[in-house]
Amino acid sequence: MAYSNDRLDGFSDGVMAIIITIMVLEIPLTNTFEFNDILSLLQSIFVFFCKFCYCWIILE
Repeated sequence: MAYSNDRLDGFSDGVMAIIITIMVLEIPLTNTFEFNDILSLLQSIFVFFCKFCYCWIILE
């Protein structure tokens, strides 16, 4: 039985959604608004963006 490309596309979209969800859960939240804490948060968001682009390139 041959699977259609639509099913494979749906599966890869689901895998991508799970990966992105796990990556978002790794972003630490700060309790204060000090410069160093906000800088750390921005670095984490930048790393998330880089990982997202990497996963997007791999799965496309």
